[in-house]
Amino acid sequence: QLLNKVDHESKCSHIQLWERTYEELVSFVIEFGQARIPRQFPPNSSLGTWVKMQRENYKKYQNGNSSSMTEDRIQLLKKIGFEGFNRPCDISCKELVSIERVWP
Repeated sequence: QLLNKVDHESKCSHIQLWERTYEELVSFVIEFGQARIPRQFPPNSSLGTWVKMQRENYKKYQNGNSSSMTEDRIQLLKKIGFEGFNRPCDISCKELVSIERVWP
């Protein structure tokens, strides 16, 4: 029972961390008008790393692998203009070729 309590507290802490960092991203969007975070953003160096992790977790989620990404999180990120889900680095070469054919 103690182990379950520790596991539950850990999950709650992880959720709170995600929400807090999401709020930091929202603040960035308000200040800079976009959600493209430099990997090394001096005022908050961990924010760029967090954004990178969201892209990686989204990719895992899309592939059906274990991930902390959820539909709710995806919607929250999209709501503030997070474009990281469709960056060419997040898709396969085959998909990139088909996209390039569509682009003028």
